[in-house]
Amino acid sequence: MTQNELVLYGGLTLRITRQGEARDIRNKIGEGGRFSAEFSRRDTQPAERELCLVAFDRDVLDSIWLGRLSTETVTGGVRIVFDQNVSLERLDLREAGTPEFLKDAIQKAFTERDNRLASDAWQNLLAWIKERRPHVAPALQKLESLRTQTISPVSNLVEHIIAEQYDATGAAMDFAEFSREQNLPPLKKEILQRGEAFILNLSNAKTLESDITAHEMRHMIGWELFQSCKGGVVQLRREGRGLEPDHLLTVVNAHQKSLEECLGVDLIFHQSAYNSCVLVQYKRLEKLSAKFWSFDLNDPGLCEQLQVIEEFKAKHKSKSIEKALHDYRLGNEAFFIKFCQEEFSDPQSTSLFKGWYVPVEYVKYFKESNESLGPRQGRRLTDKSIQRWFSNTEFAPLVSSGWIGTKTGMTVLIRDMINASLDNNHALVYALAGRSRPE
Repeated sequence: MTQNELVLYGGLTLRITRQGEARDIRNKIGEGGRFSAEFSRRDTQPAERELCLVAFDRDVLDSIWLGRLSTETVTGGVRIVFDQNVSLERLDLREAGTPEFLKDAIQKAFTERDNRLASDAWQNLLAWIKERRPHVAPALQKLESLRTQTISPVSNLVEHIIAEQYDATGAAMDFAEFSREQNLPPLKKEILQRGEAFILNLSNAKTLESDITAHEMRHMIGWELFQSCKGGVVQLRREGRGLEPDHLLTVVNAHQKSLEECLGVDLIFHQSAYNSCVLVQYKRLEKLSAKFWSFDLNDPGLCEQLQVIEEFKAKHKSKSIEKALHDYRLGNEAFFIKFCQEEFSDPQSTSLFKGWYVPVEYVKYFKESNESLGPRQGRRLTDKSIQRWFSNTEFAPLVSSGWIGTKTGMTVLIRDMINASLDNNHALVYALAGRSRPE
C-alpha cells in the first residue's frame, strides 16, 4: 500500500459508556487482549482491517486496537473482533497544547457510540499521540502496518495440510489451556510457502529427523513410532498454580511421506490428567455461496475413514467400569470430525478456522437420515441440515476437562491410533498435556 493510501485512511472510534463493558475492555489491554463490538454499516462502512480509537468518556483516550471483520449482526451492522492493542495511558484531550480542531473532531465522533474520523483528523491524531506518548510510536507503527496486510486464501494441497496443522496445533493449545496468543505464530503466507511442517515455525522446535533423542521423548507414548517420520516437535511450559508442578504441552507434527503426498490431517490429543484421548480428523467444507457451506457425505475418503474408525472402535471396545472420578465421560465417543470453513493465512490473528466439530457416531447417524438427502437424492452435510455441532469455543473445555474422550487402557490404544494415522498417509498432530516431572 502506498504512502498516499495510508494518508487517506481514517480510523474508527468507539466510546464505551456501560460500566461493565468498559471494565471488561480495560482488563484486556495488553498482550493477548481480545474483545468484539458491533458497528453500524451506514455510518462507518467497516473494511476488512480496521484501527479503532477506544475511549470511555469524551475527553480521555484509552487505547487503539486493530481488528478484523467477523460476522454480520441481526440489526444489519457488522461485528469486529479486536485482538491487538496499544494503551494510550489515559491521554487527556484537555491537556495544554492539544489542537482545538483535533479535540473538536474527536469529541464530535464520540457523540455516537461508534463512528469514523476523517482521514486528516485521524492522521493528526496519530501524530499527536506519538508526540505525547513517544514510547508507543513503534507499537502504533506496527498496528498501522498490520492493517494493510490482507487475508489470503489457502491455495493448494500442501498449504491446506500446513494450515490444518496450524489449526490442530492451536486447538491442542486450547485443550491444554495454553495461550495461543503467546505461543502460536500467525499463519503468515511465508509459513505456507515454506512447505514444511507447521510446528517447525515455533521457537525452540526441533526436527524429528535429526534433533530428537529418546531421552527427550521418553514420557510420550509411542514416541518411537516417529523416529522414521518427517516433521518436528516442540515442548511448551507454563507455571502451575500455587504449589502445582509446571504444566507441559508436547506437540508433534509427523508424516511418513512428503506433505505433497499426505491425504489429510489428524489430531490426537492426550490429556494425562484425566487419562483421556480424543482424535479429530479434518475435512474441508465446500463454499457454495457467501453463507452456504456443504460437504458431500458420499466422498470416498470420508466413507473409507468412517469404516476404519468403526473397525478401530470394535477392536478397542472397552468393557471397563469407571472406578475413579477422572475416568467418567459424558459418552463413549472419542472420535470427531472438524468440518472446516475457509482456510486462510492471516498475519494478524492466531484465531482457529471456523468450523463444526461433529462426533463420528453422529455423522454416521446423520448420513442415514432423511435430513441429509438433497434435492437430487444425494447425501450432503450443511449447517442447517446437520442441526447440531460444537464450535471451537464449545469443544475445547469438554476436552480440557476430560468430559469427552477415551477411558483407561491408553497405551495400546494410542499406539494403534498413531499407527493408523501414519499408515493411512495422514499428517499427524499428536499432543500430550501433563505436568512436569522431576528428572
